[in-house]
Amino acid sequence: MARTRSLTPPIRFIVLTTMPLGERDTLLRVVEESCGIRPIILRGARPQPTSSPRRSASWKSLDLFDRAVGSFSLRPAGITNLASFERCPAFGSLRTDLTKFGAAHTIAEATLVLFNEQSETDSALYDRIEASLDAINLAESPRDTFRLLTEALAGLLTVSGFGLPMWESGLPPLSPRLLREITGTIERVTNKPLRTAPTLWQLIDRLPPRES
Repeated sequence: MARTRSLTPPIRFIVLTTMPLGERDTLLRVVEESCGIRPIILRGARPQPTSSPRRSASWKSLDLFDRAVGSFSLRPAGITNLASFERCPAFGSLRTDLTKFGAAHTIAEATLVLFNEQSETDSALYDRIEASLDAINLAESPRDTFRLLTEALAGLLTVSGFGLPMWESGLPPLSPRLLREITGTIERVTNKPLRTAPTLWQLIDRLPPRES
């Protein structure tokens, strides 16, 4: 008897992490507009060395911070495959600018430690992350990038329910110190270190002094 599967309608999503799975597949963790965080398998995303050049060129893949519209194949065993997808306009500078990449990576990591597949979320989480990555992609300076990152992390903390009472009337003046405080809060409430944090501090330390 053939295994049954259910195909979802097209859903918008953004790739937050990628991980090799077996010899040919990739495991993605994405934030999508209908139910928040979802792990999905992209079959055949990694061509084998023995594949012909013609066949390899036809294989599709997705990378960090790609956004797309796709249909998911839901199988009885709880495995979700990406059945088909079309890319949406890319965040052009997130993978070419080291500061923006670090900020985007921190947003992705914070999202995954604050929320999981069982978290009750809706399109608000997807919209928040997309808006934050869009803004960072267009940031005109490293200082703007860190300001936007601070606002994004504070917003994620608030949506997750871990926001500090002192922020109820609004964030204090944005500064590297506040960014350290917010990342420290995320690490404390989740009991998980943010691996991107040390890189952030190195980038902040390299900022030129403000002009007087």
